[in-house]
Amino acid sequence: MLKKEIFNILINSIESELIQEWNKHFEILDTDNTGMIKIRELIKLIEKTGKFKFQLVKLNDINKKTPGLKIRYSEFLLRVVDLKREVRAEDIVNAFVQIDSDNSGYIDK
Repeated sequence: MLKKEIFNILINSIESELIQEWNKHFEILDTDNTGMIKIRELIKLIEKTGKFKFQLVKLNDINKKTPGLKIRYSEFLLRVVDLKREVRAEDIVNAFVQIDSDNSGYIDK
């Protein structure tokens, strides 16, 4: 739960243009409007567009282990966002401050 909360805070700090691009890609893949896409569809999109190639090996491994697996938008973002490239140090500090509700310098579970 905490990991997901931190991820959501960090995603919100990324430039809106990038988020809009990811939204567009997800909507294209979500042809049945269920809010979920198949990993295989994501792999095909990455191969076609050449974007997010750094995730191909991991996605192919997941697809081999669980063919037909569907993921939600938040999981999609986990697969395509390279936090190391997109998130700045100050974004991480801000995420920590938001979660450290008692200002102790620690995050409790």
